[in-house]
Amino acid sequence: MNDNANLWKKLSEPFEDKELELLAKYTGKKDSDNKVPKTAYKSCSECGGYHPFPCIHLTYVGHAGITDRLNSIGPENWSWEPMALDSLGQPLMTNGGMWIWMTVLGKKLPAYGDAGGKAVDGKTAGNAIKEVIGDAIRNGAMRFGVGTYLWSKSEKAKDMLEDDEPPAASKPSFKPDKLGALRKATSEYLKANPDTDGKEVQAFIESHVGCPISQMDDGQLQEAIGLLREPAILDHDIEF
Repeated sequence: MNDNANLWKKLSEPFEDKELELLAKYTGKKDSDNKVPKTAYKSCSECGGYHPFPCIHLTYVGHAGITDRLNSIGPENWSWEPMALDSLGQPLMTNGGMWIWMTVLGKKLPAYGDAGGKAVDGKTAGNAIKEVIGDAIRNGAMRFGVGTYLWSKSEKAKDMLEDDEPPAASKPSFKPDKLGALRKATSEYLKANPDTDGKEVQAFIESHVGCPISQMDDGQLQEAIGLLREPAILDHDIEF
């Protein structure tokens, strides 16, 4: 395996549980002003935050974690630049966001970032623009294989929100090392089966174990790991 192949592999490795963060997304109804009711806010024992309930938690890696992963292959091996400049020579903002070119190991791809609806001009523009840059780098890194298994999970959660599907009433606890082992097994499976994507693997696991990965206990996580490591699964094409 050449040096670049090793670096690409390093980029796509699963993150350690200590590097992961939780983002709460409200799934309840809004009031007549289309705002989240103040009475919905409570302290959360799962993520440690103070946010409205009911909600679903999305697992993600923050800007610092993504930057650390990119730097792990050598700061000289990646860069980003705005796709266009405005009349003042500053990065061009469009619709509250920015298009960038991101280059990793000599490969150049487009990416887009925004600040989640925050204004990129006025008194608070500085913080919003930093969010735009961070979001663009995260999106760009995903296109190069960084944390794609987490993005697959987030997309599923997003679909639930759009369909107004309520979150599970409770989430059984699990040991972080078991979840990390499942992520590692999934990564190995995807490398051995390049024609299969993360969503198919997730659907396969959940259909066989009988519940969403986010709700699996230790025993179910171990069962899921075993499914992905069975030679019969790895050596044959499967219709998920």
